[in-house]
Amino acid sequence: MIGLHHLAYDSPSGTTSAVVVPGWGANILGFSYRAEGWQWPVPVLEAVDLATLALAPSSYGAPLLAPTPGRVGQNQNGRFRWRGQDHTISPTRHGWLRGAVWQIDNASTSHIACTANFAPDSAKCSLPFDFTARHDVRIGEASILSRVSLTNTGDIDLPLDVGWHPYLHREGPCRVMIPASMLWELNTMPEPTPTGTLLEATGDIDFRMGKDVHGAHWDHVFCDLEADANGWADNWVESVETIALKGGRAETLTFRRHVRINSQPADAGTAAVRNMQLFTPPGRNAISLEPLSSVPDALNLSDLGVPEARPNVVRPGQTSAFEMEMAITTPGA
Repeated sequence: MIGLHHLAYDSPSGTTSAVVVPGWGANILGFSYRAEGWQWPVPVLEAVDLATLALAPSSYGAPLLAPTPGRVGQNQNGRFRWRGQDHTISPTRHGWLRGAVWQIDNASTSHIACTANFAPDSAKCSLPFDFTARHDVRIGEASILSRVSLTNTGDIDLPLDVGWHPYLHREGPCRVMIPASMLWELNTMPEPTPTGTLLEATGDIDFRMGKDVHGAHWDHVFCDLEADANGWADNWVESVETIALKGGRAETLTFRRHVRINSQPADAGTAAVRNMQLFTPPGRNAISLEPLSSVPDALNLSDLGVPEARPNVVRPGQTSAFEMEMAITTPGA
């Protein structure tokens, strides 16, 4: 039986709620907010019924992507080079965390911590990945914080990176803001990966002031994100929606669904999340802002000498942590 762990945070302003499923990759599969006076919660993540989730639980919510977020190899063939040696990995994108069964370490009304252990497995990867993962999820006022810690339990240096794939709720036309001055050029393969060349985010690919995305398909990776004084880069999707109020009335509000990443951490034990991928899944009421600590196919790009593609290297016995926060606001309300 799959266990659902419910998180809730109550305040005079409203109620924040979420669902984490340790048996399905410790995935945050639901996240919503109901302000005082609203009849129903407003979803932050794409709202999906349980039967649909059961068919593909890693394709909804905010699944974890590690130790190799994004596609690996030309046309996602799973081949990569690490310190002069050729290797293969399967699956050929996003790693193993999203498909693992995690164990609950501790839990409360507003927090859950789960762990999973990964031993070298030649069927999955010829590089002996030996590490432990911990996922801390903490809910607050209209927000939820995800912190993923990876500990190298082996005896060689390991490239350990993390990503998230939040499928944010999308209702009608929307605007996207990504505070990035650069993005990665992609090759022309059916499953594209970065070429190693960085492009300036100008014109139609400049999202720094917000840009309409309705009717367009996007699958691009942005970098060089502007951060606030605490090192966090704020990205958001904005839409106008009508909600039901208690008493039978309705109100039209502007909502921003935020994905904030710790891109310039002050703590030496916390690694930078430097990239943001914009993806629009076809035929779904969702839009993805995907934080990635390393660019897709980073291992091959790093082997080719692209310094901006460097993976996060963890020495034996050491730990790297990565942080992402999702939130919902009503600017101007």
